[in-house]
Amino acid sequence: MGLAAFTLIALLSLLSWGQALENPALDFCYRLRPTLPPPADLLIVGIDEASFQEMRRPWPWPRRFHAELVNRLAAYRRQDWSRAADRFQQSLQQNPDDLAARLFLNRCRYFLKHPPPPDWQGVYVMKEK
Repeated sequence: MGLAAFTLIALLSLLSWGQALENPALDFCYRLRPTLPPPADLLIVGIDEASFQEMRRPWPWPRRFHAELVNRLAAYRRQDWSRAADRFQQSLQQNPDDLAARLFLNRCRYFLKHPPPPDWQGVYVMKEK
């Protein structure tokens, strides 16, 4: 059914009045798809006005910037504390005001001395204010 709907939409999109129906028809086809859980390696990064102000960088940020952030967080999630600490330290050298990098660097240092349990899911519980 999905293939038939797609074929019909593709043919109709060639006509001028069919182009007006294209978006609603595609929305309908997407609703026909089975719902799948997101991939485990999917990372959604929320960027807001406060982040722009803190980073002092205009949008759009370079892909390299995003890749470096993902690599830092990936090392942290793999519990590769030394590598993650090195990467967060590099971030602080580039931007000494990077509060997130400072926070994660401190957590890496803590976990180097006090490793989390094997079933750790990346959650850090603060023990003091």
